[in-house]
Amino acid sequence: MKISLCAGQFADALDFIFAAVPKRSTIPILGHAKIAIADGKLTITGNDLDIELSAEIKTSDGEPGSTAVPCARLKKLFDELQRSAEVTLAQIDDRLHVTSGRGHWSLPTLPVEDFPRLDPPTDGAASFVVPSEETRRLVKRVGFAVSTKQMQLYLNGIFLTRRRGKLTAAATDGHRLAETVVELDPG
Repeated sequence: MKISLCAGQFADALDFIFAAVPKRSTIPILGHAKIAIADGKLTITGNDLDIELSAEIKTSDGEPGSTAVPCARLKKLFDELQRSAEVTLAQIDDRLHVTSGRGHWSLPTLPVEDFPRLDPPTDGAASFVVPSEETRRLVKRVGFAVSTKQMQLYLNGIFLTRRRGKLTAAATDGHRLAETVVELDPG
C-alpha cells in the first residue's frame, strides 16, 4: 500500500471517523483506523463495535492495499502537519511510514483481518446522504444535550428520523431537549 495526498484532506477524514474510535478499550484493534486503497479511492474506517464511520477520498494514483494504524497517534501526527503539505503513506512490512517534506514517521500496524466488520444495513433500513458540513452542523446543534450518564444509556445518543424529505435530529439528557432539521436531497 502506498499513496501521496494532501494532509488537509486526510486530516478531515480522520477528524470525522475519530468519534467512532474508543479512547480506551481492552481490544487493541478498536483503537485503530483501517486504511484501505482500492478502485481509485482511499477509505478510512473506525468503529467501536456499535457504530462505524467511514470517510472516502478519491485518488487517481496509489498502490492498493490496506492496514490498521493507531488512530490517536495518526490523528496527532496529522494535526501537527500543515494542511497544504504533501504526505506519502507507505506500508512496509508491519509499519506504516509517513513522509512529509523532511519529516519521517513510522507507526506500528495490526493485521487488517483483525479489524471488526459490522453487519451491513438490512433491506428495511433507512438510507440517506447528508453532506459533511450539514452533518457537522446537525451534531453541533444537538450534541450538547446528549446524556453522558452511564445509568441512562437510552439517552446516550442522537435520535434521527426522516419525515417529508427532511432529516430531524433530537437529543436529550432528561433535562434539556435539542432538535434540528436538515433538508435532504430527494435523490
